[in-house]
Amino acid sequence: MTNAEMNRIIMGINKRVEMKPKTALEMIQEKGVKYLQQLNIFKPYIRSFNTKQRKVCFFENFAGFWDYQEPAVMAKRKELESDGEHLVYAITHEGVGDCETWTFLIASKNEQDLTYTGNGMFEAFAYVWNKDYEWDSEYGYALVRSFGGGIKRIY
Repeated sequence: MTNAEMNRIIMGINKRVEMKPKTALEMIQEKGVKYLQQLNIFKPYIRSFNTKQRKVCFFENFAGFWDYQEPAVMAKRKELESDGEHLVYAITHEGVGDCETWTFLIASKNEQDLTYTGNGMFEAFAYVWNKDYEWDSEYGYALVRSFGGGIKRIY
């Protein structure tokens, strides 16, 4: 096969394959995958997030569980994602005093939603949901530690 014939074949393939631009949500999902990789999350959890279903894990003391196991948490995640500009890529569950809190790590259009601070710790853009006292829930940054394929909120 000559170079000219090869070029015609390649050009024909390029014409047939139309690359459609990625949606904003697809780009945010890619950021979420990148953040999960930076956090060194267990690879099957990352693969499950990187699908159309976008399965999300919550972590208790570094151990991972699926958010659909907690219907109220899954509903809160869907509520946080309903604007189409934010995606929750991981969740932590803690008991703080007499309160049950859930920390939703969020990927958005922002430049940087996750920053490595050293010693296995990351500062992550998050929504902290105080399930017992809704009025005490807020957006901000949470400090999480990565270990053994999972995460735990430190502060």
